[in-house]
Amino acid sequence: TSDRQAEPLREELRAGLRIFTLRSRYPEALRSWFCLYNPLVAATVRRLLARLRPEIVHAHNLHKHLSFYTLRAAKATGARVFLTAHDALLFHYGKFWEFIPRTNPRVEEARADLRLSEWRKFRRVGLRYNPFRTAMIRRRLRDVDRVLAVSASLKAALEANGISNVEVCHVGRDASLWMTPPEPDELERFLRAWNLRERAPILFAGRLNRLKGSLQAVKILRAVRRKIPEAALLVLGRGPGLDEMRRLAGALGLAEALVTPGWIEPEQARLAYSACRVAIVPSLYLDPFPAVSLEAMAAARPVVGTSFGGTREIVVDGETGYIANPFDIEGFAARVAELLADADLAAQFGRRGRRRFQRHFTMESFIDRLLAHYAGSATGRRT
Repeated sequence: TSDRQAEPLREELRAGLRIFTLRSRYPEALRSWFCLYNPLVAATVRRLLARLRPEIVHAHNLHKHLSFYTLRAAKATGARVFLTAHDALLFHYGKFWEFIPRTNPRVEEARADLRLSEWRKFRRVGLRYNPFRTAMIRRRLRDVDRVLAVSASLKAALEANGISNVEVCHVGRDASLWMTPPEPDELERFLRAWNLRERAPILFAGRLNRLKGSLQAVKILRAVRRKIPEAALLVLGRGPGLDEMRRLAGALGLAEALVTPGWIEPEQARLAYSACRVAIVPSLYLDPFPAVSLEAMAAARPVVGTSFGGTREIVVDGETGYIANPFDIEGFAARVAELLADADLAAQFGRRGRRRFQRHFTMESFIDRLLAHYAGSATGRRT
């Protein structure tokens, strides 16, 4: 969808694929209503589906523009319908962190109550709350042959909140770039450009905000530097959290240890992964399936990742990295420091991680899993 184009529907060919772009623009405050039925695109979607007559409709991210009504329109054509859940937006309004008790944030996810009341949703979003949203989404999901959750952790949260017919389908990654080792001279240039030559870099990447653990990462860096004074935090990405990270690092006397290239091209990101000794994923919410963990493993780098969400399904604790509670700053930092101090262990974990990635998380393995779900729905079997 696009809010910039003039025509209601635009068709173009990209890399041999037909791409249809629909125009949609409405006030953000009305999203909880428009996610159920968007009159700006509904008729166009119906006509397009009738024209294409697909055998399979696979939907992603309907909550903003296409709306959950699209599922009903797709089913009306006789197609088999799938929906991939990438996040908690089938039952919530944003990132799902409310299951973590404020009085005991170190609680393990397996012991937490994943049910979310309508009252807590209202408290979260205020006047943007729609009392019909949850019930209407569940109703529209009756038109779906299968909901595919990107992780077992997300599946558990969906089921705890009344979403049924859910199966796990771990996504994959085209990581050929990350698996190609850089030339020594280009890696050396990168290290010198960012003053990392004599340091022990830790990678933190992605959307930079508090729930992703941006401030937590700075606190972890401070704890790590008590044991590894040369440790530095290499931050890839941009967002509201970057300036906050810089301010906190300055207040803690860590300004020179925070290296912030911002957003960089994939080729440069590959050098960043190669330059770092360990990657961290300190998310403070149910982070469904962090891409950073996959990319780091493809680059043969160990990961110290959050105990909340799908990282536990990517990283094998004690074999390809460590799982740690990001609210336990000292415990998380101890795992990072262990890998910085023991290059052989870090390299061993990295090699195991790459093998695990090659076995389970390549794009080819993902496509195989997806085709198995399609075939299973055609025969009525569960996969």
